[in-house]
Amino acid sequence: MIHLLIFSMLITFTWIPELGGQSQNKDIFAPETIQIFTDRDILISGEDVWFALNCRNEQTGRRSAYSKLAIVEIIAPPGLIVSRVKVSLDNGRGCGSFHLSDALPTGYYTLRAYTRAMRNLGSNSFAYHSMLILHPEQSIALTNDIERRLPTNLHSNEIDIPLNADYPQRSLVECRFMLADPSDQFNTEHFAVSVRLKTPKLPGIAFDSFTEPATLSYSPETEGMLLNGMIRSKNDNSPVAGETLMLSFIGPTAYIYSTQSDEAGRFSFLLPNLYGQQQLVLQTMDRDANDFDIIIDEEFHPIAEQVSGKVVLDRDLFRAASHILENAQIAKAYKVFQPVESYLLDSTYQDIPVYGGADATYRLDDYTRFPLPEFFYEIVPEVRVPGPFGNKRLRMVNDWKIEGLDQSPLLLVDGVPVLDEHIFLKINNRLIHSVDIVTDPFWMNPGVFDGVIHMKSFEGDARSFDLLEGTLRRSFLALLPERKFNPVDYGDGQTNSRPDFRNTLYWNPDVQFNEDGTALISFYTSDVLGTYEVVIMSSKGTSRASFEVRREVVNE
Repeated sequence: MIHLLIFSMLITFTWIPELGGQSQNKDIFAPETIQIFTDRDILISGEDVWFALNCRNEQTGRRSAYSKLAIVEIIAPPGLIVSRVKVSLDNGRGCGSFHLSDALPTGYYTLRAYTRAMRNLGSNSFAYHSMLILHPEQSIALTNDIERRLPTNLHSNEIDIPLNADYPQRSLVECRFMLADPSDQFNTEHFAVSVRLKTPKLPGIAFDSFTEPATLSYSPETEGMLLNGMIRSKNDNSPVAGETLMLSFIGPTAYIYSTQSDEAGRFSFLLPNLYGQQQLVLQTMDRDANDFDIIIDEEFHPIAEQVSGKVVLDRDLFRAASHILENAQIAKAYKVFQPVESYLLDSTYQDIPVYGGADATYRLDDYTRFPLPEFFYEIVPEVRVPGPFGNKRLRMVNDWKIEGLDQSPLLLVDGVPVLDEHIFLKINNRLIHSVDIVTDPFWMNPGVFDGVIHMKSFEGDARSFDLLEGTLRRSFLALLPERKFNPVDYGDGQTNSRPDFRNTLYWNPDVQFNEDGTALISFYTSDVLGTYEVVIMSSKGTSRASFEVRREVVNE
């Protein structure tokens, strides 16, 4: 059968001048707000910070199904990005975690979250959340008073949190929450729950937003992750209309997408759920594209400069920070014994190349390593190599007869199309691990290829050949895979002699309530004595309850 490329859709947008942005023609632009919930607000360099996002429709107040993607950043005091991730939004719910570098200096940091749709309304519409990060080897100032405090959090009386006054070390705590109003409207809320050492509130940190020009506009990501840009002529910077562009991601599995530029030279790709840091290659199907410039839109919002001040703590906050620091240092010493991190991935299509299954696969180490023209001629019966020496071409051996089709196969190296057959055949065969062969014609809008030849190198980095001039290769930040919070379990008589100095006992970014308005969570206390709090966070506010962990007395 003919192999069909699943290519990205061309998304049409409707201009909405009063919003200064764009929206899909099927939808009305939906202003959104985001809330950020974290497991803790005081952290130590080298620890993990867990977060949840609650994206809501600003007009209805309900969880938003509009944007499917949010960007979350950690901003250092001078106004520098120290970490950044993209998070999937499922009906307004998103979650993830950052691993803080051991080298982060002591200071007040800011978590910033926004969707692409929110960029049209300016950074004043973004969500901001302050964190205090302490470096073990840096000193901090101590004072009896701090003038600026965080605004008082909303305290919700809608949730009853029944707890005992105290619990022994390493004991099971079961807590059933009860909503005062279990109606459907309230059940649409997004609840995040954290159980952590109780600490005083942080001082408020001023954060200046960036003033954007009024001409900026951003297409909302209402279907998934987008990659937008434009193509223009190098000669006069004029837009190039009707040009076919091919987007590929470097790696052993071939992901290739195509689209065409519009009258303004603009293009858009709707991407699948790719994860982590990727390397993309963007090129035109025109082999003589030396006169083109391909420009990808800036994906991330700029940051205003901040004045970094000295970290000053009052005595209560200083004592709490010292306690957390001591626990973190002990926990770090035993981190090697912790369970392996696990992730939740939507990997349905992650291992399926764009051409589906190969008709044949050849490992070059199984044969004498001839130069590639001879390898295809001598070893691969599915491929013909017609033409005199120095002008060799590749053609498939198949029964397809398509009138006017005198096209070479789609030539790929590590998932990247190679449009020049001579470049492809001159690749050093010692760099190639294996070759996939697809003999059927392969359709990639708007053209047809006579099959597919995909060579995979040992390194898998597509550096075994030179890209044509005008091709764009760059890194691309894809989605953050959702990481599971691994709770400690001392049940069923399990014993563990290793010290347990967790600062966060429990984290759930999306607690589900039953129809009767109840939800049950359970966790084990650690070896750390002190006051803990259960914190339930939602758009309605924050509900809290405290308990003590005491030393277990053994009767002799």
